[in-house]
Amino acid sequence: MWSRRRFALGYLLAALLVLTALFGCRAFEPETVIVNNAPETFIIGAPSEEAGGYFHFHVYWYGTDADGRVDRYVWALTDSTVQDEETIEDEEDARFNPAENITTLDIGHWTTETDTIFDFQINQGSVTSIDKTFHIVAVDDRGDYDRTPARLYFLSNALGNPWLTFYSSRDHSPETVFADSDTIGFGNAFTLSWEGDTPNIRSYSSEILAERDTVPPYDDGLFGYKFRLPTDVDCDESNEDCWNPRYFDDSVNDSLSFFGSVVGLDFENGSEGYTGADVYRRRLASGVHKLMVNTIDVAGVEVQNERRNLDFVINYDPDTRLLRGQTDPFNPSDTQVYPYYQVYRPDGSIDRFALAEGDTVPHRGYVVFKAIGWDDARDQRAGVNGFEGYDVLFKGQFDAVGLYRATNPYRFSTLYSLFDPQDREDSGNPVNFDWLGEGGSADTLGFVVGPFEYDFNMASVDEHLRVDGTPDYFHFYGNFAPCVQCVETIANEEPSEFVGDACYDGACAAKVDTLFASQVPMVPAGHPDWKWMGAPTPGAIAVNPRSGAVLMEVPDPLVGDLMRFDGFFSEYELYLHGTERDIERLFDPETGEGDPRDRIMSWRYEIRSDADAVSNAVADGGGIDDITNSTFEFSRDLGGAERQPVVIDDAGVWRLRIKVFVPSALALGGVQAYRDYLEGQDELMGTDWADKLFELTTLQLGPTTAWTQARDASNCAVRPDRGVYVYYQFLRVPSFHGESCTTDYSGSRGELALDSFASVSEIFEKRYVIKMVSLISGEIYPPDPE
Repeated sequence: MWSRRRFALGYLLAALLVLTALFGCRAFEPETVIVNNAPETFIIGAPSEEAGGYFHFHVYWYGTDADGRVDRYVWALTDSTVQDEETIEDEEDARFNPAENITTLDIGHWTTETDTIFDFQINQGSVTSIDKTFHIVAVDDRGDYDRTPARLYFLSNALGNPWLTFYSSRDHSPETVFADSDTIGFGNAFTLSWEGDTPNIRSYSSEILAERDTVPPYDDGLFGYKFRLPTDVDCDESNEDCWNPRYFDDSVNDSLSFFGSVVGLDFENGSEGYTGADVYRRRLASGVHKLMVNTIDVAGVEVQNERRNLDFVINYDPDTRLLRGQTDPFNPSDTQVYPYYQVYRPDGSIDRFALAEGDTVPHRGYVVFKAIGWDDARDQRAGVNGFEGYDVLFKGQFDAVGLYRATNPYRFSTLYSLFDPQDREDSGNPVNFDWLGEGGSADTLGFVVGPFEYDFNMASVDEHLRVDGTPDYFHFYGNFAPCVQCVETIANEEPSEFVGDACYDGACAAKVDTLFASQVPMVPAGHPDWKWMGAPTPGAIAVNPRSGAVLMEVPDPLVGDLMRFDGFFSEYELYLHGTERDIERLFDPETGEGDPRDRIMSWRYEIRSDADAVSNAVADGGGIDDITNSTFEFSRDLGGAERQPVVIDDAGVWRLRIKVFVPSALALGGVQAYRDYLEGQDELMGTDWADKLFELTTLQLGPTTAWTQARDASNCAVRPDRGVYVYYQFLRVPSFHGESCTTDYSGSRGELALDSFASVSEIFEKRYVIKMVSLISGEIYPPDPE
């Protein structure tokens, strides 16, 4: 046995020697041996790349293995992407690639299928879309992973958000739908329930929906509800989970909220004798409360934040009615018909008138309104806030608008008046009216009326200080516009011929007066009705032929192109007759009661001869010779010139004194003598101004128009007692107040200058003619038309 082995070994050695001799010696070269090839993975059906795929989608894939078979797959889903498109590296490997990092299998899911219906849930609260990345890796029969996972980056989006409908009962029907801000009676038990729906189950079959929906009902696609009561349960939502229902989580040693099966809450709202904090038992306070409900659907989408809230109001607001041509039904002893206004006459008497919607109340009239009100019978009464024994209290307010300086609307509002049970009338006697219900209260408010358009309202307030949300409004106007009765031309202190007490009826302006300036009172032949303006007085004016300026007083020294012209001043007066409506008069011309200055407190006027029609260069009268500006009870300073005062006579008539200038050469020698004089001055000075100087120095002569407007207010600089309207912050004005620029009335909100809001009459136009009769030649200028 041993010998055979030795022989065989020797034979083997001999053979190796023979081979060595035949082929020689070579180095050892090992070859690579592939034990197993990694599989490959491919996605063949899925949401489109970079497009909006629906969240509920059927995905298909397959795998291949060159030296075996694919045994199973592992997939993962991540939000968004970490891939940098500008590099060739695949940064997604850091999130899921088991071949390179086995720990990424923690987010993986195993399957042997090659397709699955996925719900790519969004899980971003109320957001309805999110970017997703789907990863899948094939695993072969030797456990090797695809080293280059198949991936798909896409947009998962839902059709919309779930929504909620709230109900006032556990029974859901159109009749029990509870709208946002609906009201519940104070102290009455109530129920709030809800039901959800979602558009995101549109593509589900009933079988798949039943498989996915794990919270009853199993066909609505919702995974339950959360709720909270933020106005009634204190919770710091920045640090706490304030939603219900809750469960205890051992891992965090705290309770957490979850979407559960609660679909309604029952509130006792006033258990008798209960004083605890349980929101479902205690009596809820009057006011707005909030219920918040949320749900999540199969798409992982929640209700939009703003649609989770239901505001519900505890305590119905009371109701209010302003009396309109009625007596107080709750107080039979008050026989006054409301509303009404009082007028304070110049003699101190007071008249009372009924007020209807849309009427006009005289300026400074005192209006009185009365409102009746009652609390809603659906509320339980609680005697709080000083309301014991009363049904409701009242407060009032008005909005007003006036034309600021007769052009631009100016609006202002008062605050609501303060209410006081001591000021309120409440008989406590129930009165049966179809529109009143039973029982109620009443109260009055009054205030002084100015020149504005008013929207007045009163609102009742219940014992919880809940104000009537629909107060009753009353619209009316304040202040009648005055009128111009007549404008008279008065010469040489002749008496007034106006007789009348009414507004202008057309007769006053029918006659065109002619006034003439002359050294003597001789009336020109053929003109017996002409009026002499009286003996003239010497004087001078200054004119600027270059600029066209006319100064009725000569400055000293003359400057620039100003030239002095001597001559004579004649005078006439304009008598301005105006009146307020009889009901609004503060002065009675017949009896003399009141202050004559209150007949018409300011005027606007403008006087222009036809020769001065363009520039109105000559400022006539003692006021502001401009129809767009107001003249008050003062004279206008004409740059140091002698003032032509505004006079208000004992009858309240404004008398404007108008000076008329006639150059000396024209007054004495006539037109040609005056032109010769002017041309001589041109030759002396080397100018060509004769025609312009003739025009400027005779601007006041010829056909003339006086436009006038009566105004019913003064200003504080002139009439502190009549220059301002005080409106009241709280409206509860116990007695009549006048106006003042200095008096500070208790409870006044502010003071408005009446002058800025005065009513004005229509423009009254008075035509007349001013002539000059030369002393030597008897020539009339301007000449009569042929």
